[in-house]
Amino acid sequence: MIEKNKVRPFLFSKLVRVGNRFDGGYVLPEMALNSCNFLLSLGINDDISFDLQFGQANKHIRCIGVDYTVTPAFLRKRRIQAVVKSFINSLLDQKKHKIYRAKATNIKKFNEFFTGNNTFLPLEVSDDSSSGKITISELINKCNSCSSHDVFLKMDIEGAEYKVTEDIINNANRIGYIAAEYHHIIENPERFNETINRLSEHFYLAHIHGNNHGAYSAELDFPDTVELTWVNKGLIAVEPPLSDFSYPISNLDNPCNHKKADYNIVF
Repeated sequence: MIEKNKVRPFLFSKLVRVGNRFDGGYVLPEMALNSCNFLLSLGINDDISFDLQFGQANKHIRCIGVDYTVTPAFLRKRRIQAVVKSFINSLLDQKKHKIYRAKATNIKKFNEFFTGNNTFLPLEVSDDSSSGKITISELINKCNSCSSHDVFLKMDIEGAEYKVTEDIINNANRIGYIAAEYHHIIENPERFNETINRLSEHFYLAHIHGNNHGAYSAELDFPDTVELTWVNKGLIAVEPPLSDFSYPISNLDNPCNHKKADYNIVF
């Protein structure tokens, strides 16, 4: 079973949503936007809405994006698809039209964003550094700084998040915040529980949201995929109280799949 008491968030004031209104956006404490010097954005696909908005809020942030699935041909194909769907839905469905128009705009900005101070690496994030792969430690080393907790880690790496848990723990002195998706929970709830317990030694959970693109297990009473936001304990002088919110939070959370109702997570 899921140890739901371990994924009940602590209460943080001034939560904000960064990134897409639907899939690709995360809820995090507002203070995170201006307290980091580096953004590690792992598993981008064709969506840099989070990175763009973070960069607009923090003009000094340096972003390192990593995704082995992204190529110029991939981006061209996805932009053409988004433009076509935006045009078709301009006649049929204004909600979908706006979604695809925003997607096409974000894809167009991809190469522009990853120039100058920002870097894109077409590599796979893993727990080893063999050919075509890169570790969290290696990425942290690219963030040339002696400051503590100055890295914001965003991850959507399709199951590899479990592999890199120890690497995150080993670099907890540099990582101030984490916004990450955790997948395949129904398949292996014990692995999920263990990961949450390890991260909870160093981080407070600030937010949880179920991704309704995945399934919901009636047996576990929990989604197969969840988005979690963490805050390093070294940034908080006094342990915050546990939240008594119901999740999702109105006006902050939105269903990742806008065609389905959001998943309720009750503690």
